[in-house]
Amino acid sequence: MMEHHNIWRCQMTQKKSSIFAALMFIVDFFSSLLKELKKRNVSEDQIFDALKDKKDLIPQMAEKIADLIVGASKFALKHLQLITDQIPISIQPFQRDSFFKNGPVKLYIWDSFRDRILKAIPNLVPAFQGNLQSTQLSKDMRDSEILEELGHPKPFSLLEFSSILSYLLMKQPEGEEGKLLVNGYATIFYVELEDGRVVAVDARWGDDDRAWILDAYVLDGAFWREGYRVFSRS
Repeated sequence: MMEHHNIWRCQMTQKKSSIFAALMFIVDFFSSLLKELKKRNVSEDQIFDALKDKKDLIPQMAEKIADLIVGASKFALKHLQLITDQIPISIQPFQRDSFFKNGPVKLYIWDSFRDRILKAIPNLVPAFQGNLQSTQLSKDMRDSEILEELGHPKPFSLLEFSSILSYLLMKQPEGEEGKLLVNGYATIFYVELEDGRVVAVDARWGDDDRAWILDAYVLDGAFWREGYRVFSRS
């Protein structure tokens, strides 16, 4: 009985210590923040007035902190080279078959892409706007290694991917130079399927067939080579 009592006391002490440490961190954080704001000629009255309206302030602060953290991670890449983090995408709604079946871009679609991706895309693909980031492998890597280095970005949905792919291919229909590689190397996208699984989609230019080749793999089902490119959210 005494042994159980001692374990309980030890656990309570640890919890109190953790709570105290968290409170001290919060106090220190806001104390430092107030000092920095005062250096920027923000008065205490202005600070406390802003703190009263937490509904707007907290999301704004969270967004700024997240931008700083994500921005810092972009410069912490080891085996991926950042090509650009500003690839704007803007496309109007379109019919799936008007691009993937009877479109202006010649496509060679492997069964894996057809079964996993194409069959799940609805007939009408809605408009999409967003920014992409492009990185390039500086060594051979697996999907798990790539995603870990990127900080496990949110994969593209089927609709997002459909819009992004059609927009990019329309810019390079005949294998012209552009954001997508045209030297036979893969450009990789991570796409979330309807059942929650994530697959790696491979888009590459086939010079012999003069067509864009599309395939899809389970994660770590392919080994990506140095020089391949990855597209993710910016």
